[in-house]
Amino acid sequence: MTFNDANGDRQVSEAEFLAKAADWLTIIDRDDGGDITSVDFGPRS
Repeated sequence: MTFNDANGDRQVSEAEFLAKAADWLTIIDRDDGGDITSVDFGPRS
């Protein structure tokens, strides 16, 4: 939760969530393919 909680109030507002959405998607895209597929959710190599 701290990843999105920019102001430290222990709540994630819509604005805080949306501000970090691109960063979150980059983290999930483990194969750097530019999109999120089932490959990104497989075992870590």
